[in-house]
Amino acid sequence: MLKTFHQSNLSLLKEESEILSPLLWHGALTRQQLAFVTQQSRTKVGQLLDGLLVSGWVEEVGQRDSVGGRKASLYGLNPHLGYYLGVDISGREVSVVLSDAALNVLQVHRESMDLRAGAGQVMARIKALICQMLSQQHISAEQLLSMAIGVPSPIEKNTGLMVSSLIMPQWDGFSIQDYCSRHFRVPVFVDNDTNLMALGELWNARRHGEGSQFESFMVLKLSSSIGAGMVINGQIYRGAFGGAGEIAHMPLDPEGPLCNCGQRGCLERMAGEQAILRQATEAGLAGRSSHFQAPLQQGQALTLADVARAAGEGDAEANAIIQAAGLKIGQVLAGLTNVLCPSHILIGGELAHIGPLMLAGIRQSVYGRAMPLAARKLTVDFTRLGNTSGLMGSLAHAMLCCFDLEAARS
Repeated sequence: MLKTFHQSNLSLLKEESEILSPLLWHGALTRQQLAFVTQQSRTKVGQLLDGLLVSGWVEEVGQRDSVGGRKASLYGLNPHLGYYLGVDISGREVSVVLSDAALNVLQVHRESMDLRAGAGQVMARIKALICQMLSQQHISAEQLLSMAIGVPSPIEKNTGLMVSSLIMPQWDGFSIQDYCSRHFRVPVFVDNDTNLMALGELWNARRHGEGSQFESFMVLKLSSSIGAGMVINGQIYRGAFGGAGEIAHMPLDPEGPLCNCGQRGCLERMAGEQAILRQATEAGLAGRSSHFQAPLQQGQALTLADVARAAGEGDAEANAIIQAAGLKIGQVLAGLTNVLCPSHILIGGELAHIGPLMLAGIRQSVYGRAMPLAARKLTVDFTRLGNTSGLMGSLAHAMLCCFDLEAARS
């Protein structure tokens, strides 16, 4: 075990990193299992593993149940090596997670936050939350291995900078990576939030022995915006420049309502949060829904909670609005299904849980519109990790980037 740690010790040979990768994805493994996964000889794996044990990267964590003969030792990531930080920034909330080096979660903090306040104010608060969390856990910044941050914005692949974010317009030109690196003097990696959700779901599937079923799938985030994270052949697909998955502005109707992006009939404009609230307000003002009419008469603007409550109480207008939105979202997903042929479409975000007819509407469109071969074995459901997909993805991303590992090396 390493008695002391400093970030300058983060020096590993490529073949040593390739031993750590399966321990991240699968947990504790035997020497024989590591040899099988890495496709290296047991002798070579033994040499590398012995070196990692001596330097403190790996530790023996127990023995595998015997199937005849001696029990084989199990090896896992050394949790005492250091710590990872993950940050998930959404339109209305910021979540911070701290884990040890074996990705065991130590603490999570969630806090409502308005991104429109600007980069300076929001990042100052995130910095304070991180410092508070480290203090509560009696951890110094020098013990951090790396940090990963998910943001609801397209991220340029080579620079990590946000590009043309409609949710975060006041953040143009601001480098989250530089800000956090400067304050915490730790490697910082920034990615799109839905990419990290997909990475979290991939990690969860592999940890539960379902990796072969989750090599090509999609994660959809329905929140203040709509985005998709895509895994293809075991790797996050970011596109040539980093903008893959920005489905919010895919056109549904060229003659439709004007969107914030300047185009007409975009998916988000016709089926996103603001579209749902606009339709609910129209129903309330027209007297078609008493659930919506009452707060409007009191001068209150409707919220997603109002729509969810009305749907839960059987309001016909609320359920019709939700189902119509689901059908439109599913229409876009059906097209993506024909192109990518995923095994799963996993849906998360607060809008996904606004009512059961959201998922029902999405399924109706996807299964009804996608080609039979693509839809025959497709599973459309909620994310397995719920609202922690992005946080677990950020921790996995922090480790992968820190040691220059690739998701496909499982």
